[in-house]
Amino acid sequence: MKKIKFSVLLLMFATVSFAGSVNDELNRLLGSEPNVSINLGPQLLKMAAHFSDEGKEVERLMSELASVSVNVYELDDSEDAREVSSWLSDYVSDYKNSGVSELVRVVEDDERVHILADVNDDAINDLSILVYEPGDEFVHIELTGSIQFDSISDLLDHLDVDVAGLSQIKINRGRR
Repeated sequence: MKKIKFSVLLLMFATVSFAGSVNDELNRLLGSEPNVSINLGPQLLKMAAHFSDEGKEVERLMSELASVSVNVYELDDSEDAREVSSWLSDYVSDYKNSGVSELVRVVEDDERVHILADVNDDAINDLSILVYEPGDEFVHIELTGSIQFDSISDLLDHLDVDVAGLSQIKINRGRR
C-alpha cells in the first residue's frame, strides 16, 4: 500500500476534466456522498501559491492549475467490490479509448490505483487519480489545468530532486 500512496504523491503536481459526472456516478454506485470533499478554484490556488514558502517554482506550477478537487468515500464491507471494480475498469477503458493516457496503473491484491491524463509534447493537462481499496476507501482526485514539463522540472530542481531525463520526455501515442 505504501507503494500505491507514493505513486499518487509523485504525480500530485501534474494535472482531468473527468469529474463532472464521475462523482455523481460514484455517489450512486457507493450509495453515499463523499465523507471528505475539497474543491479549490483558481482564486484559492493563487492565494495558496502566494503564501507558499517554496518559492517561485511552486507559485508558477500552482498558477498553471485551474482547479483541484479531492473526494474521499469511506467504505465498509457492504459495498459490492466486484461492481465497483467493474465500474472502475469500464471508466478507465472509456477514457483511454477517448485518447487519454493512463500514466500509472497499480494493482496490488484487490487495491487499485489509476492515474489518467491528457498529455501532449510539453505539458500534462487535466489529471485524474482514482484509488480504490475495497472495504476501506475510494479516493478521486482531479486537477484541471495545464502543467508544463518545464514547471515540473524547475520545481524538482528547487526541491533538489533528481529525475534524470525529465526534460527529454516525449509521449508515444502509439496504440498496442
